[in-house]
Amino acid sequence: MRKFRARRQVRTVREEWMHDRELPRVALVGRPNVGKSALFNRILGSRESIVHEESGVTRDRVERWAEWQGRNFRIVDTAGMNAPGQEDSTLPAQIQEQVRWAIETSDVLVQVVDVTVGVTPLDEMVAAFLRRAGKPVVVAVNKVDHHGRADGELDFLRLGLDPLMSTSALHGGGVAELLDWIVKHLPAPTEQDSSEAATVVEDSDEGWDQADEPLDESEEESVEDWGDESDEGDEGDASEEWDEESEDSAPEPRRRFQRREGPIKLVVVGRPNAGKSSLINALVQDSRVLVSEEPCTTRDAIDVPLQVERDGQIQRYLMIDTAGLRRTAKISQPVEYYGSRRTQESLKRADIALLVLDADDGITRQDQRIARMIADYGIGCVIVFNKSDLLTDPGRKRRLDGFLKRQLPFLSFAPNVLISAKFSRNLDVLLDAVARVGDQIDRQISTPELNRLFERAMQRYQAPMVYTGRQSKSSTGRYRQMPKVAKIYYSTQVSTRPLRFRLFVNDRRAFSDNYISYLTRCLRDDLGLEGAPVFLHLSNRKREREES
Repeated sequence: MRKFRARRQVRTVREEWMHDRELPRVALVGRPNVGKSALFNRILGSRESIVHEESGVTRDRVERWAEWQGRNFRIVDTAGMNAPGQEDSTLPAQIQEQVRWAIETSDVLVQVVDVTVGVTPLDEMVAAFLRRAGKPVVVAVNKVDHHGRADGELDFLRLGLDPLMSTSALHGGGVAELLDWIVKHLPAPTEQDSSEAATVVEDSDEGWDQADEPLDESEEESVEDWGDESDEGDEGDASEEWDEESEDSAPEPRRRFQRREGPIKLVVVGRPNAGKSSLINALVQDSRVLVSEEPCTTRDAIDVPLQVERDGQIQRYLMIDTAGLRRTAKISQPVEYYGSRRTQESLKRADIALLVLDADDGITRQDQRIARMIADYGIGCVIVFNKSDLLTDPGRKRRLDGFLKRQLPFLSFAPNVLISAKFSRNLDVLLDAVARVGDQIDRQISTPELNRLFERAMQRYQAPMVYTGRQSKSSTGRYRQMPKVAKIYYSTQVSTRPLRFRLFVNDRRAFSDNYISYLTRCLRDDLGLEGAPVFLHLSNRKREREES
């Protein structure tokens, strides 16, 4: 068996490309606790699905896009199939419907079995179900972690499926051969598929340490340091350095500008039972994700593509359904902890956050914490008040607006919408707000317009003079500190998603945090940047000094 190395051999398809057409789909199916999620993570080279020894951890189907040997495809992780009447979940019907959908829409099926347990009646039931599907099926005999377990593969001939392939999600053994077989049985590639290039994941140590670790049911994502989590998404002070390049002169805007392409990623976040999954199902008009009154129904981060027609053009979004966030002190189950970590990781890769609040409950302390997290990650935001059908007071919306100004001042730039996901009310208003924010986070401002804007702002309110330690010698021979007047020589935009601007100034120390906030407000008000975060990065411009 060739040892599988995801970091060098699997490539991830560019998201802007994979939304343009349907790719072949490969589904991993089987009974609970056979290692489907571990194998899914091994193929992708990262922890996309939650893996835990607890039975029934995976509920929704988790779908990602990957490439092997030049072929691009989608791979789907599914929940464990249970015999009728033997489900140990409170959501058996919806969960099994998700599995059946994955089987019906996939081009290749992989039944994952556990060599350490052997053939079970539930394995035989799954095999019979897959045979009736009439599609290419391979049996991945998982957990063959050493040669002593290889002989157990022959027991699975009783399933009546061919071929059998030994795999080890823990060490990566046999996964390369499994992918070779999958690619061979995918539908013939179209001309566009074979000509399209995929983006290769850089072969670096950063971000791949998890891919080289064991990825089976017994893997330990350390829970001993739950209370030591730091906010990795903190954008830092507004005057921090944007890069380490020379600051002797202003950068050339076209060369330096960074524009992110592809569909806008919408992450849906909020407290448990705020209606996040219901909102996604209402937008896509399908039961794509599980919905239940049981708290913490969603565990993994679920990617759901969405297409919206606006002004005769198709706009593409990638919505990300996430687990509800609770206070760390209230998290007692490891699976819930892993789900909250997936939510934070989704915030890192998102462009816009839909902060879903319960309109009946108002804004709670936990809502404030989540809102602060969104502001720290520096992404666009739309505040969604859900469950409007429960409101009986017509003046409730006006009071909610007042609550926002007082309790979420750091998201004062974000628009808010009152909806009902249950009855699909005001969803068009929500989509319009999302479209406006999407336009703003992709906005490009010309350098002359930007310079004129900051010039007017400084004329309206000059920055207070500050003492930066500079001294001059008076006529009496004494040294005294000289005040510094803030000056902006040049400004330019350096990126979108989020909007970042670099200001070349005489001295960063002359710009207080309050004055930077003032410049940010002027920029937002003059340009009408609704829902888009703005970051100003100050750089000292070195000026030639005459030697006396």
